[in-house]
Amino acid sequence: MQEKNKQILFSVLLFLAGAAAGLASGWFSAAPSDGTTLHTLFQVLGKVLSQTAFWVFIGCVIAYYSRNPGRAAAHVLCFFAGLLISTAVYGALLSHNLTLPQLLRWAILVLCGAAAGYMVWHAGNQGWLPALCAAVPIGYLIAQGYQVYRTYRVEEMADLVMAAALYVMLPRSKTQRLRVLPLMILTAFLIVRSDLVVWLFSEL
Repeated sequence: MQEKNKQILFSVLLFLAGAAAGLASGWFSAAPSDGTTLHTLFQVLGKVLSQTAFWVFIGCVIAYYSRNPGRAAAHVLCFFAGLLISTAVYGALLSHNLTLPQLLRWAILVLCGAAAGYMVWHAGNQGWLPALCAAVPIGYLIAQGYQVYRTYRVEEMADLVMAAALYVMLPRSKTQRLRVLPLMILTAFLIVRSDLVVWLFSEL
Protein backbone atom coordinates (compact mmCIF):
# COMPACT_ATOMS: atom_id res chain seq x y z
CA MET A 1 0.00 0.00 0.00
CA GLN A 2 2.83 2.35 0.87
CA GLU A 3 4.52 1.60 -2.46
CA LYS A 4 1.28 2.37 -4.29
CA ASN A 5 0.97 5.71 -2.48
CA LYS A 6 4.55 6.56 -3.41
CA GLN A 7 3.79 5.75 -7.05
CA ILE A 8 0.68 7.94 -7.03
CA LEU A 9 2.61 10.79 -5.42
CA PHE A 10 5.41 10.46 -7.97
CA SER A 11 2.88 10.54 -10.83
CA VAL A 12 1.29 13.68 -9.38
CA LEU A 13 4.72 15.30 -9.08
CA LEU A 14 5.46 14.46 -12.71
CA PHE A 15 2.15 16.03 -13.74
CA LEU A 16 3.00 19.19 -11.79
CA ALA A 17 6.52 19.21 -13.24
CA GLY A 18 5.05 19.00 -16.74
CA ALA A 19 2.63 21.83 -15.94
CA ALA A 20 5.46 23.98 -14.60
CA ALA A 21 7.57 23.22 -17.67
CA GLY A 22 4.72 24.24 -19.97
CA LEU A 23 4.24 27.54 -18.14
CA ALA A 24 8.00 28.20 -18.18
CA SER A 25 8.10 27.53 -21.91
CA GLY A 26 5.28 30.01 -22.57
CA TRP A 27 6.76 32.62 -20.25
CA PHE A 28 10.24 32.42 -21.74
CA SER A 29 8.85 32.51 -25.29
CA ALA A 30 6.85 35.66 -24.49
CA ALA A 31 9.75 37.46 -22.79
CA PRO A 32 10.19 40.91 -24.38
CA SER A 33 13.44 41.75 -26.08
CA ASP A 34 15.23 44.82 -24.74
CA GLY A 35 18.69 43.94 -26.00
CA THR A 36 20.08 42.79 -22.64
CA THR A 37 21.94 39.51 -22.25
CA LEU A 38 19.37 38.20 -19.75
CA HIS A 39 16.41 38.73 -22.07
CA THR A 40 18.35 37.24 -24.98
CA LEU A 41 18.98 34.16 -22.84
CA PHE A 42 15.27 33.99 -21.98
CA GLN A 43 14.36 34.07 -25.65
CA VAL A 44 16.84 31.31 -26.46
CA LEU A 45 15.43 29.19 -23.62
CA GLY A 46 11.93 29.87 -24.89
CA LYS A 47 12.84 28.67 -28.37
CA VAL A 48 14.43 25.47 -27.06
CA LEU A 49 11.68 24.69 -24.54
CA SER A 50 8.90 25.29 -27.06
CA GLN A 51 10.31 22.73 -29.49
CA THR A 52 8.64 19.31 -29.57
CA ALA A 53 12.11 17.76 -29.81
CA PHE A 54 12.96 18.94 -26.29
CA TRP A 55 9.88 17.26 -24.85
CA VAL A 56 10.69 14.07 -26.75
CA PHE A 57 14.10 14.11 -25.09
CA ILE A 58 12.65 14.67 -21.61
CA GLY A 59 10.08 11.93 -22.19
CA CYS A 60 12.85 9.50 -23.15
CA VAL A 61 14.80 10.29 -19.98
CA ILE A 62 11.71 9.82 -17.79
CA ALA A 63 10.81 6.53 -19.48
CA TYR A 64 14.32 5.12 -19.49
CA TYR A 65 14.78 5.55 -15.73
CA SER A 66 11.34 4.18 -14.80
CA ARG A 67 11.20 0.79 -13.05
CA ASN A 68 9.21 -1.05 -15.70
CA PRO A 69 7.59 -0.34 -19.09
CA GLY A 70 4.12 0.11 -17.59
CA ARG A 71 5.36 2.78 -15.24
CA ALA A 72 7.36 4.36 -18.04
CA ALA A 73 4.17 4.81 -20.07
CA ALA A 74 2.25 6.17 -17.06
CA HIS A 75 5.04 8.56 -16.06
CA VAL A 76 5.40 10.02 -19.54
CA LEU A 77 1.62 10.30 -19.85
CA CYS A 78 1.42 12.27 -16.59
CA PHE A 79 4.25 14.60 -17.56
CA PHE A 80 2.92 15.29 -21.06
CA ALA A 81 -0.64 15.75 -19.78
CA GLY A 82 0.57 18.41 -17.33
CA LEU A 83 2.68 20.03 -20.02
CA LEU A 84 -0.04 20.29 -22.63
CA ILE A 85 -2.83 21.27 -20.22
CA SER A 86 -0.73 24.12 -18.83
CA THR A 87 0.23 25.18 -22.35
CA ALA A 88 -3.44 25.27 -23.36
CA VAL A 89 -4.43 27.25 -20.27
CA TYR A 90 -1.55 29.69 -20.76
CA GLY A 91 -2.53 30.18 -24.39
CA ALA A 92 -6.18 30.74 -23.43
CA LEU A 93 -5.18 33.37 -20.86
CA LEU A 94 -3.26 35.18 -23.58
CA SER A 95 -6.38 35.06 -25.79
CA HIS A 96 -4.91 32.54 -28.22
CA ASN A 97 -7.67 30.73 -30.06
CA LEU A 98 -7.44 26.94 -29.71
CA THR A 99 -8.77 25.06 -32.72
CA LEU A 100 -10.19 21.55 -32.74
CA PRO A 101 -7.37 20.21 -35.01
CA GLN A 102 -4.81 21.65 -32.58
CA LEU A 103 -6.50 20.05 -29.57
CA LEU A 104 -6.64 16.77 -31.52
CA ARG A 105 -2.92 16.96 -32.22
CA TRP A 106 -2.23 17.59 -28.55
CA ALA A 107 -4.32 14.58 -27.53
CA ILE A 108 -2.49 12.43 -30.09
CA LEU A 109 0.84 13.68 -28.75
CA VAL A 110 -0.06 12.70 -25.18
CA LEU A 111 -1.12 9.20 -26.27
CA CYS A 112 1.94 8.82 -28.49
CA GLY A 113 4.08 9.91 -25.54
CA ALA A 114 2.70 7.12 -23.37
CA ALA A 115 3.27 4.53 -26.12
CA ALA A 116 6.75 5.89 -26.77
CA GLY A 117 7.55 5.74 -23.06
CA TYR A 118 6.68 2.05 -23.05
CA MET A 119 8.87 1.53 -26.11
CA VAL A 120 11.87 3.57 -24.94
CA TRP A 121 12.06 1.69 -21.63
CA HIS A 122 13.19 -1.37 -23.62
CA ALA A 123 15.95 0.56 -25.37
CA GLY A 124 18.52 -0.51 -22.78
CA ASN A 125 18.14 -4.19 -23.65
CA GLN A 126 20.17 -6.10 -26.21
CA GLY A 127 19.04 -7.00 -29.73
CA TRP A 128 17.60 -5.39 -32.82
CA LEU A 129 14.16 -4.60 -31.43
CA PRO A 130 15.56 -2.61 -28.48
CA ALA A 131 17.90 -0.94 -30.97
CA LEU A 132 14.85 0.20 -32.94
CA CYS A 133 13.27 1.47 -29.72
CA ALA A 134 16.33 3.67 -29.19
CA ALA A 135 16.72 4.65 -32.84
CA VAL A 136 13.25 6.15 -33.32
CA PRO A 137 13.55 9.07 -30.85
CA ILE A 138 17.21 9.64 -31.77
CA GLY A 139 16.32 9.68 -35.47
CA TYR A 140 13.50 12.14 -34.78
CA LEU A 141 15.88 14.53 -33.03
CA ILE A 142 18.38 14.26 -35.87
CA ALA A 143 15.62 14.97 -38.39
CA GLN A 144 14.69 18.11 -36.47
CA GLY A 145 18.24 19.43 -36.20
CA TYR A 146 20.11 18.26 -39.28
CA GLN A 147 19.77 21.60 -41.11
CA VAL A 148 21.74 23.45 -38.44
CA TYR A 149 24.68 23.71 -40.86
CA ARG A 150 22.53 26.06 -42.97
CA THR A 151 20.39 27.85 -40.40
CA TYR A 152 22.74 28.09 -37.38
CA ARG A 153 19.64 28.13 -35.16
CA VAL A 154 20.26 27.43 -31.47
CA GLU A 155 17.23 25.15 -31.15
CA GLU A 156 18.41 22.93 -34.02
CA MET A 157 21.86 22.70 -32.50
CA ALA A 158 20.18 21.69 -29.22
CA ASP A 159 18.28 18.95 -31.09
CA LEU A 160 21.55 17.40 -32.25
CA VAL A 161 23.09 17.66 -28.78
CA MET A 162 20.06 15.87 -27.32
CA ALA A 163 20.27 13.22 -30.05
CA ALA A 164 23.92 12.61 -29.15
CA ALA A 165 23.01 12.40 -25.45
CA LEU A 166 20.35 9.76 -26.12
CA TYR A 167 22.74 7.83 -28.35
CA VAL A 168 25.18 7.64 -25.44
CA MET A 169 22.52 6.96 -22.79
CA LEU A 170 20.06 4.48 -24.33
CA PRO A 171 22.25 1.70 -25.82
CA ARG A 172 24.26 0.07 -23.04
CA SER A 173 27.02 -1.55 -25.08
CA LYS A 174 29.20 -0.83 -28.11
CA THR A 175 27.52 -3.64 -30.03
CA GLN A 176 24.11 -2.18 -29.32
CA ARG A 177 25.23 1.28 -30.45
CA LEU A 178 26.36 -0.26 -33.74
CA ARG A 179 22.88 -1.73 -34.16
CA VAL A 180 21.25 1.62 -33.37
CA LEU A 181 23.40 3.61 -35.81
CA PRO A 182 21.91 2.48 -39.16
CA LEU A 183 18.38 2.36 -37.74
CA MET A 184 18.51 5.93 -36.44
CA ILE A 185 19.86 7.17 -39.79
CA LEU A 186 17.04 5.37 -41.59
CA THR A 187 14.48 6.77 -39.13
CA ALA A 188 15.77 10.30 -39.63
CA PHE A 189 15.59 9.90 -43.41
CA LEU A 190 12.02 8.58 -43.31
CA ILE A 191 10.89 11.39 -41.01
CA VAL A 192 12.44 14.05 -43.21
CA ARG A 193 10.71 12.57 -46.26
CA SER A 194 7.35 12.16 -44.51
CA ASP A 195 4.67 14.76 -43.80
CA LEU A 196 3.22 12.87 -40.81
CA VAL A 197 5.34 14.61 -38.20
CA VAL A 198 4.60 17.99 -39.79
CA TRP A 199 0.86 17.28 -39.61
CA LEU A 200 1.06 16.21 -35.96
CA PHE A 201 3.30 18.92 -34.61
CA SER A 202 3.14 21.94 -36.93
CA GLU A 203 0.59 23.82 -34.79
CA LEU A 204 1.79 22.88 -31.32
